[in-house]
Formats: sequence, structure tokens, C-alpha cells
Amino acid sequence: MDGSMARPALHKYFGQRVLPRLILFELLWLVLAGTSPQSIMISLPVVIVATIASLILAPTLRYPISPLPLIRSLPLFLFLSLVSGFDVMKRVFHPDLPIRPGLISYHTRLPHGPPLALLLNCISLLPGTISADYRDSCILVHTIDTEQPAEKVIKKLEDRIGEIFRVDPASGGAL
Repeated sequence: MDGSMARPALHKYFGQRVLPRLILFELLWLVLAGTSPQSIMISLPVVIVATIASLILAPTLRYPISPLPLIRSLPLFLFLSLVSGFDVMKRVFHPDLPIRPGLISYHTRLPHGPPLALLLNCISLLPGTISADYRDSCILVHTIDTEQPAEKVIKKLEDRIGEIFRVDPASGGAL
């Protein structure tokens, strides 16, 4: 392989794996240690070593994360978390204790690995729900109110997570 063929691959590797880690680690350093000149001088070699170590120790992601859909989804995740907390609080303090607990099944189409793990964890952000079990692409969800439209909201979460990991939930393949 001559130098002209290797150069684009090296630029792609640097742009996709090295540069984001360098930026993330430097920002983390600045948040934790401050922006004094001494701190920045110390951070440069530490960040470079941390980046090299993370490249060696962290496996290549099978499902790369798309930053834009992730950023667009953060407000949704935060909103669901807040609504969930208020909903459960309202039910617990209501004199009639308006709950109708039960289990529902949801058949996911996300592949195993990080996309499925994120969905299982995000289900707990929904009002009064928690992932109770997972078998053969079926998530058993415990809900505080079986009359809530949990399946519809889980489907919305599944689609968002598919966008984040560049996976089509309908087929389980790459977008």
C-alpha cells in the first residue's frame, strides 16, 4: 500500500477515534482542574497518554454513536426522567393511590449490545416503569399503571436509540 492510499484512512481514523477523545479528555480536565496555565501544561501530556490508553484498551464500537441524534435525544431523556419522577410522586401522595400495576411485554427489534442496553435502561425513565426481564427479543416491563401507553413511548425510545447507534430497529441492520 503506497502512502497516498494510507493517508485518507489515517485521516479518517484520527478524525473519528483520536480527535474526539483528545477533545473530550481535555474538556474533562479543564472542568475538573481549571484553566490555569499550569493546569493546561500538565494536562497536555496526561490527555495524550489517556487518549493512547483509551485507544488501546477500549474496543472499537460495533455500533458507532451518531453525535447529532444523541444531542437531540438528551432533552427527551431528561424530560422523560422528570415526568416519571413527578408522575410517581403524584400517584404515591394521592389519597386513592391510583395505581394499576402489572407486566407488559414489548418485542424489541434492536440488536444485542449497546443499543439494547440503552433501551433497557431508558425504559426506567418512563413514568412508573422498569425493565423486569429480557428473553428472546422480548422485554418484560413492570408498570405502575397498565392503562398508560407504555408500548407507544417505548417504540419512540427504540426509534431514537436506533438513530443514535445508526441502527434501523425494523431490520436490526445499519441505517
